[in-house]
Amino acid sequence: MPSARTQLSPVAVDRIDFVNTSAGAITGFPAITSGNLNTPGPYNNPTTNGVKHGLQVHFHLDRGTSSALTPRREIQRTSTGGSVVQKNPPDRPAPPGGGAATPGGFDGTQIGPDGPASHEILRPSADKIVVADVPGFPAVPPVNFPATYRAHFTVTVAAGTTDVARIKYDVLINKTSASDVPNTENRSVVTEKEDLVRGRCLK
Repeated sequence: MPSARTQLSPVAVDRIDFVNTSAGAITGFPAITSGNLNTPGPYNNPTTNGVKHGLQVHFHLDRGTSSALTPRREIQRTSTGGSVVQKNPPDRPAPPGGGAATPGGFDGTQIGPDGPASHEILRPSADKIVVADVPGFPAVPPVNFPATYRAHFTVTVAAGTTDVARIKYDVLINKTSASDVPNTENRSVVTEKEDLVRGRCLK
């Protein structure tokens, strides 16, 4: 028997497509200064040594319209440039008087906001909303090699205050030098897709 939430929700998502190659990508996103939202996959800038990974997430609705949905992206990321380590969100220091610090970054437990910005969102039809991203480094000075980027991402679409669907994926980049093209590692992988209205996993 359908749950009360399923019966009441006017918006539902029945499919989430994760696009990290040119196959299946949509166009129409504006130009950005580093990378291309219209062309998913590994990206290397020969001038700046920048390295990124483009991707698109397509949410397909079987009920309601895409104009009713607002996307929210969250991140847990650790990146290195040479010997410098950066975390987003950063580690939270131990509270005064004792206790443990709360770890951030890829292996931590804290979660930080990551958009998406308006130029990373398209609604190409009434039954689809697309969220694009090109995470990574816009530029890598020679002293910052090897450069690594490891991030968990979660993208959720909501109708008002109700979360409707969610995808989780990782982006993993390792560029050891300016000449390391194709990169030692530059990939993305889906870890979870969920229809939150019906309480089910999506393939």
